[in-house]
Amino acid sequence: MRAGVRFGPVLVLMAGLPGAGKTTLSTALGHITGWHVLHKDEVKDAFLSQGLVDKEASWHAYEVSFRHIYDILVKKQRSIIFDTSAINPFVLERSQELTDSAGACLKVVHCHVSENVRFQRLEGRPDRTGPLDLNALSSESRLSLFQHLPKNTLHLNTDCSINACIDIAQHYLYCSKG
Repeated sequence: MRAGVRFGPVLVLMAGLPGAGKTTLSTALGHITGWHVLHKDEVKDAFLSQGLVDKEASWHAYEVSFRHIYDILVKKQRSIIFDTSAINPFVLERSQELTDSAGACLKVVHCHVSENVRFQRLEGRPDRTGPLDLNALSSESRLSLFQHLPKNTLHLNTDCSINACIDIAQHYLYCSKG
């Protein structure tokens, strides 16, 4: 058993812009840890396919996602990884409320990558920024979208290999609550 391993549930909140590597990393971490992974965009896609407009689909997706997180984290006392941009501060606030209710630990992983790599990753993918036009923002403005994240956030540059990212993230997840 590794030193520093927590025995209570953990909510991992993935944060970052589209193309930063959140989904790839959250899926890999879920596979390795055995923790449930909830991809907010998949929930949103279900609402979009029912004819809801982007903003409405997004809000419904968050509501459904938070209910699911409540069920897994609070009721079942199991760890979960929430794959979402976390650009809106209410996502962090609601995540903190859920971890407090569960007596759980909140770990935030902010994925970021160079703009060139991010744009390459986004080629051929649907636009998922909703009403926010990321292309109109400077690099500094895009980074400021995440200034509400807690001080103990792992800021992970996903330019490195997926295995290196997994190793760094696992170390952060299994260290003390901090």
